[in-house]
Amino acid sequence: MQNANGQILGSFRDNVTVGTSSSPRTPVEAWVVPGNGNVILYWCGDASNNYIVTDNRSGIFQPTAINDNKTTITGLMNGVNYTFSVQSVDSNGLHSHSTVPVQATPDVNPSIDLWIDNVTINQAVQVPLDSNSMNTPLIAGKPGRLRVFIGINGNSDGVRSKVRLEGSTASGNLTPIENEFSLRHTPKDVSEEFYHPVDFDLTSEYLQTGVSIKLTLNPNNQLGEINFANNTYPSSGFKALNFIVEPKLRIRFVPFLVNGGNNSELNIELIKSSLENYLKAMYPNSSDDIQFEYLNNQSTASNSKDYDGALSDVNTFRDLDKASNGTENDIFYYGLWTGGDTKADFQSVGGTAGLAYLTPRFTNGTLAYGNYLSGIGLVFPGIVESTTAHEIGHNHNLPHISCDNEVNERPMPQASGIDDFYPYNSSVPGNGVSDNTSGGGNDYGRIGKVGYDFRNGNYVSKTLFHDIMSYCTRLWISDYHYNKLHSFQNSLKNAVGGGSSGLQVMPSTSISSSVGSDGYAMTVADTRNVPLNIVDGTYINGLIRENGILEIRNTLQLSKKPEILDNGPFEYILQTVSGEIFQGYFLASKADHSPVLGFSFFVKTQEQIKVLQIIRTSDLKEIFREEFGPATAAKTVVSLERISDTQWKLRATNKGRRIVRRLQPNNRVLVFDFDQEDKIIKGVEGETIEIQYQPRPGRTEKLLIELR
Repeated sequence: MQNANGQILGSFRDNVTVGTSSSPRTPVEAWVVPGNGNVILYWCGDASNNYIVTDNRSGIFQPTAINDNKTTITGLMNGVNYTFSVQSVDSNGLHSHSTVPVQATPDVNPSIDLWIDNVTINQAVQVPLDSNSMNTPLIAGKPGRLRVFIGINGNSDGVRSKVRLEGSTASGNLTPIENEFSLRHTPKDVSEEFYHPVDFDLTSEYLQTGVSIKLTLNPNNQLGEINFANNTYPSSGFKALNFIVEPKLRIRFVPFLVNGGNNSELNIELIKSSLENYLKAMYPNSSDDIQFEYLNNQSTASNSKDYDGALSDVNTFRDLDKASNGTENDIFYYGLWTGGDTKADFQSVGGTAGLAYLTPRFTNGTLAYGNYLSGIGLVFPGIVESTTAHEIGHNHNLPHISCDNEVNERPMPQASGIDDFYPYNSSVPGNGVSDNTSGGGNDYGRIGKVGYDFRNGNYVSKTLFHDIMSYCTRLWISDYHYNKLHSFQNSLKNAVGGGSSGLQVMPSTSISSSVGSDGYAMTVADTRNVPLNIVDGTYINGLIRENGILEIRNTLQLSKKPEILDNGPFEYILQTVSGEIFQGYFLASKADHSPVLGFSFFVKTQEQIKVLQIIRTSDLKEIFREEFGPATAAKTVVSLERISDTQWKLRATNKGRRIVRRLQPNNRVLVFDFDQEDKIIKGVEGETIEIQYQPRPGRTEKLLIELR
């Protein structure tokens, strides 16, 4: 290679095979040990094969035939740097490609020094065992790779040695692991964080709590060094790894179908494995600590472009499906939504891939853990994985990350709600209080440190990949957001974990009545055992649209453990048809990509509503008032047909919103639709199900039916 003036800038030697014959395999590695006026050159290969060793001892590169996997080259001058490479030769005389050249400088007293520069464990993100400024946790049971970074000084760049990993727990020592390596003595670039890595794929015994490790470089002193004191980590004793057990991350996936939507694109079996493994690889949880459930297909808003309405329906479904006593408030519900753009339109011009609620805050600024853990996303393979991770990230209260200045991407829409504290962006100069950025405009949204994907054993580039909360492509998780996911999950566990303690049970009650259904007699009854701190009431939810118009979407009957707020941004005043008045406060949650607010609240009455008034507390302005009129009598006749021992057909009545729930032994929504088609529900004789019909918000009919 030369420049325009003919000056030689560098050279590269290799052979080219012409024709159909295949070249032999190149020796995997070569390394060199310098001596006094000589070097010993080694390479990986069968000692009975033929090889060509090329060196520049005569001033030019010349080959020598060797029938071994090592050779001693003598007659060299001390203090002179020499270069060596090796090729395989087959029985036809064909040569392989050359090994990467190695260099060595003979000397009377050859000087080589190896040392352990740093140690990390990579579990989705890089975790330094020392100087862990992010306080990134190590997760017990999550696949990981330990990396030992080796520094080298001396007169050779092809050095072969070993690293030994030893471990111990309170119950005894772990199985030692030794890894062999060969290093090049190349200078560390300023952009590089560490020196040469030697990797250990950690076995399960090293991924448990209570493990401590010790690393020894050049363990048997087989390689002569000028300093052996820097060959152990830590310098004495063992290093505690401090693996922790992360709370379980529980996600319920609910397929939500839309009239005229992408229903044919939804294939749970096709996306299930890739979706689950993507989240397991990226989130701070072991595979055993992520629980996935897939519920029955449901129906959402008929408008396939109404992202906010669909998200509101998923959140309603969540509030009806999870346990009444609050013990399942930590479960995330994610709608596999068939609305939105078509696959072709989305791939060609982009668009909104999903929507999710950010966890709202109480008036004192603390997060309202356990509320609004709902999201939706498109169902296309190859898109659903990163969209789900992104939207559930929003449920963890993660904002967007800007990648507006990234030059290696097609133009992307600017994200809203940017996190100005993202440490790998500089953004505009901040004020040091609410905005801590340093300025400079380099908002690339990159992950900043090397990631690790255990699905394929590959490392994830810190400069080519972007944080999962950005709008760019090539997505992974940064250690910044990995830590925030971890912190949120632990706070969620602490907030929700006590929900099941100390519950007392009221005596069973029974209300008898009969309902005709094509010749089948069914008893309307309430035979539930209800904990004392669970009350019957009305669940009300809706949206505050961008234009400020408040929309009530559902007024459903529900039994739950109520959450009482002393104050909040919104106040409701509700009057029943008998004149009783209820008053309280509620929060609203913002969705990540939308100006629309979602809200829900619970009123401790199941009497029909006469008037509902909502006031914004900041300025005491009434933003909603509706009079629902006089009470209406229940008129619905339920038609259930038994078609097997465990299956029943529920006929459509076109009454509007229809919800069917199994109440015992646990809540489970069986049907959530618009009552436009017959449905098959599963149940056994003697089981009680609840059916609610909502012809319009404010008027709901509820039936409790024992299957007979």
